[in-house]
Amino acid sequence: MAATIEVRDRGEIALELGRALAACGDFSASVDVLDRALRELGEPDDRLGAALEAELLAMASHDFTSPDVATERWERRFAQLEVGEALHPWIEACLVHALATSRAPAGEAIRLAERVLAADPLDERNSVVAGMLGNGLIYAGAPTRGGSFYDEKIATATQRGSRITVGWQSVMRSDASLRLGEIRRAETEARQGLEVFTEGSGEAGVAWSIAHLMHALLARGAVAEADALDSRYSMQPSAPHSLPLALLLAARANLHLSRARPGEALSAALAAGDLVSPTIGNPAVCGWRTPAALALAALGRRDEARAMAQAELDDACRFGVPDAIGVALRTSGRVAGGREGVELLRAAVATHDGTDGGLERARATLELGSALRRAGERTEAREVLRVALDATARLGASALADRAHEELVAAGARPRRDRRMLTGRESLTSGEDRVATLAAQGLSNREIAQRQFVTVKAVQWHLRNVYRKLDVSSRDELPTALGLEPALQPAA
Repeated sequence: MAATIEVRDRGEIALELGRALAACGDFSASVDVLDRALRELGEPDDRLGAALEAELLAMASHDFTSPDVATERWERRFAQLEVGEALHPWIEACLVHALATSRAPAGEAIRLAERVLAADPLDERNSVVAGMLGNGLIYAGAPTRGGSFYDEKIATATQRGSRITVGWQSVMRSDASLRLGEIRRAETEARQGLEVFTEGSGEAGVAWSIAHLMHALLARGAVAEADALDSRYSMQPSAPHSLPLALLLAARANLHLSRARPGEALSAALAAGDLVSPTIGNPAVCGWRTPAALALAALGRRDEARAMAQAELDDACRFGVPDAIGVALRTSGRVAGGREGVELLRAAVATHDGTDGGLERARATLELGSALRRAGERTEAREVLRVALDATARLGASALADRAHEELVAAGARPRRDRRMLTGRESLTSGEDRVATLAAQGLSNREIAQRQFVTVKAVQWHLRNVYRKLDVSSRDELPTALGLEPALQPAA
């Protein structure tokens, strides 16, 4: 780029350099390169200008050290959007993310995302703009749609042999998978990204991967494994201030809570809040207030805990994301306790009904059953806890299933069998689960190998283990054994 004299040619090179820096996790350097190119070109209103600006907006959304560079551009683009002016789809994809994270209500983001997808496939090579739309859908409360979008993008990147793009998009897809209750899949996808980023692609990718992987491990009940992971990658708040770091700190706060370390949990949660609060208001993005409120309650600071939980609920209601509202109600119910807590937990369960959030619905149901038992409502508690045990066991959330089983016994029930045993899908390793899921979706062994960047023999080995553990003999039986919809057959 430095050796190129013609300004427009230099802008094209800057676009590729900015994308490469972003892929390697150097968000701040990417913003600098893209901003300089736009200024040299005079902010052109053409394909190159739209591409440079979209990549810049995407990076500035994640790098908290350079938001001022994009402020004027954000305001101009939102003003144009509000009056119905036509914008380039790449710019609108970035606005999807901004609406979902910072400009309530989040439902507007979903509507804009569908308009963008009808106009452009967002298949630019090495571009990070697709992630703005995919994550925007997830944060706005549409994880199923966001997950499907990432499946399409991952397939395209796999065909191109772009391993680093597959790594990034697998990490983003893992967020949708976990929200949907696909815990093993989420774990596998996060590990796939971590494997790529630990080869030297920068701290941002590592932090993002660890955050999602840690959440998946905690959901599965693998607390010791999550603790070991955190110790192995002990990134400090002094690392570049970015959304990936905030996500990691929030995950670390939940880990500390699982280890009964409320003081450390509170410190990590507040550090995450310090990073995201100036720009991100939707608690569905980085739910730092939940561990903060629970840590405050554990430390005996009940009034502060209530205020923290209420603040999260206020923001969740403002953005209108049902699962975020349900999580905030669950937190408020746990902090309040007593009859008030029971009613808040009832509201949490009701809020999750009809949403995509299978994991959060199971958590809320378990908390309601536990609160009913403590309140002496043993008959209703048993009914609710049976639902919670079935849901948590089916999702592979072993620690939650353990607790549901214990609560059922304490409520006077005699569960017919212990659902905590590792059987069925829960018995699969994360790698086996991912291969089995792809096979159930109709992919061939060669296609699975390409998607996973492994050999066909490795896929065959995984499938042999899958068939044995699930007690099936063919691919046709996998959808049922995994609890998935049967793969659609191609038309004749």
